[in-house]
Amino acid sequence: MRRARGLSLLEILITGVLFGVVLAAVAGLLGQFNRALNHSSKRSQATEGALALREVAAEVEESIALISPAGGPSSLLELTRINPAYPGRLPATMPSPAPGAWEPADPAYLMTVRFQVNGQRQLEREVIVGGASTRQVIALEVNSFTVSRTQNRVDLQAFFQEEQQVRPILVHANLKVAPWP
Repeated sequence: MRRARGLSLLEILITGVLFGVVLAAVAGLLGQFNRALNHSSKRSQATEGALALREVAAEVEESIALISPAGGPSSLLELTRINPAYPGRLPATMPSPAPGAWEPADPAYLMTVRFQVNGQRQLEREVIVGGASTRQVIALEVNSFTVSRTQNRVDLQAFFQEEQQVRPILVHANLKVAPWP
């Protein structure tokens, strides 16, 4: 009876080559997965940016005064709107007839909202109420943000970075009130 003495040199070489092929295939799949994930992340940021622009347009439509842009295109959007969080803005029950001293657009009930791109290419929403300011990032990877207005319409345009290309997104908002001069 013959005793097995281990693997021959040829068997070890074949095992090593097969292991290398399997390892290379797994590394290739992981690289493709990483690229797909990165692409999906950039695409998701542009999609979230489009949703953020739609929310900005909704705020423009809810505003009572558009402060900036005053004339031509601008990288700053500033508006005044009624503060929905102000507790005493509306009476618990609306008196009939409404009191003559009650003014729904009283400056105490208002807030200023600014939208602009910061140094980290993030679209920021800044809310100013009674001198206090809070900032919130609403979109990432923003190359530029431009606001222009005609008489009754505001055009919001932003360019979002998607891998090697820049994706432009344009949203229109209709002004419901006359803009402040």
